[in-house]
Amino acid sequence: MKTKQFLITACMLLLLCACQSPANTEDTANDLPPENVDVETPAADSPTEEEPAALLPPAPPACEIAFTETESFPLPFEEELLVDEEEGILLSAGQALYDYDTMWELLEENYPYFDVIKEELGISSRVVKTQYRAKLVSLADDGYIAQREFTNIIDSCMKEFLTVGHLYVISPAFRQTILDSCQDSDRSIDQTIFELANCGKVKTYYTCLEGIVEEVSESSITDTAWQGPYSHMKTAKSITRLIAPDIRAGYVDDIPYLSIPTFSGWTEDTYTGLSAFLCENSGRDHLIIDIRGNTGGSELSWSQGIVTPLISEDQTWNMLVGVKTGTLNLAMIPFLDHPNDMFDVYQDDSWKIDFPLIADNHFHHVDLLLKATKTIHASDSTCASFKKIWVLIDEKCYSAADSFAYFCKKTGFATLVGTTTGGNGIGGQPTVMALPYSGLLILYDPYLSFNPDGTCNGISGTTPDVVPMPGQMTLETCMQAILKE
Repeated sequence: MKTKQFLITACMLLLLCACQSPANTEDTANDLPPENVDVETPAADSPTEEEPAALLPPAPPACEIAFTETESFPLPFEEELLVDEEEGILLSAGQALYDYDTMWELLEENYPYFDVIKEELGISSRVVKTQYRAKLVSLADDGYIAQREFTNIIDSCMKEFLTVGHLYVISPAFRQTILDSCQDSDRSIDQTIFELANCGKVKTYYTCLEGIVEEVSESSITDTAWQGPYSHMKTAKSITRLIAPDIRAGYVDDIPYLSIPTFSGWTEDTYTGLSAFLCENSGRDHLIIDIRGNTGGSELSWSQGIVTPLISEDQTWNMLVGVKTGTLNLAMIPFLDHPNDMFDVYQDDSWKIDFPLIADNHFHHVDLLLKATKTIHASDSTCASFKKIWVLIDEKCYSAADSFAYFCKKTGFATLVGTTTGGNGIGGQPTVMALPYSGLLILYDPYLSFNPDGTCNGISGTTPDVVPMPGQMTLETCMQAILKE
């Protein structure tokens, strides 16, 4: 620890607003290590070999009311925190536990997946919550918990739920992606998320976090994504152009082929390049679109960049979603109070007629059942048509990639070939919470969604229409299916 910094910040911390723990922290006082440590001062005539280490300032008390009842909610508290050059932010044990307990309170009130996760995967949120709280308590050193350790605990805790319903800690790189995508949006939900992700406390936390964690190198991602589909193939191929850094176009046995490993970061040049390739090959019998390894991005990418150039009529499809009307959801998704044209609220059991295979016991713990309707409108500039479109998928297809697969299956836009996707593509846009003291961001999906066959999309994903035989590669399977047409 840097002695000078602690002395500078000590006075500031002693002036902070006091607040105590939220609900479910009644055992905190017994669990926490002492926040003040007495140090025996050597006698004046006792020689010392080195100067004793400086004490951390006394840890301030934590807020004694629920975060949702504070004036700042849903923005984190404005109080400055103790910062160390090597450790980053230091949270007092009380602050760390307040954040942890608040995170769980918000998830239990707003994230609708815990019951179906326990039912289908056997993962108990209660057990996970208890285990990781004990781990967090054990980390307190002199009444404080370092940022790296706190972040790792929260990250590991969220990973227990296998990213079902977009539940995970937002990394520094992904936070920047959120800021870039929401900054110029005119949608109210994007503006709310941007305000939260860009507030001062969140900036401070993520600036410090970037300084203490090693960034994962992405230099090999493009090559891996591109080489993967072909590393095992003997099928003749010809790559004619690079449409974007991760998107390539070419031919497999003279069949037009697109490799699209991401729906994120698309530019006007991406849309223009895709449209040109599709129009040049219009009138051919088949088109292969390979989205294997695509972990998502924006639905706008595939709807405008792939579907719109290829349809002559509007495409509409429906989904059933359950939502909890917790305080955070209402704050982050204002239209839940007054659903817009995208959502119709079921006031009775009539949803069972529209979705007969979905069991009603899945919705005992949600407050609203919504029929989500999405439409992709045909454009006057539609430029291409193919007799049949094939989309290659795998278990890594997640979020927006799964929504594309789901669209293809629901509307018949394309035939899906490969293995079941990773899911989480039905419903609406995930949203964000900021933990009150730290400013750490958690992503979660407020929409509990199910496939038409009754399975949970967030867990079961979207199934293909054509499955490779054991030992057979997906592209081979697709080529064989094309030959049979």
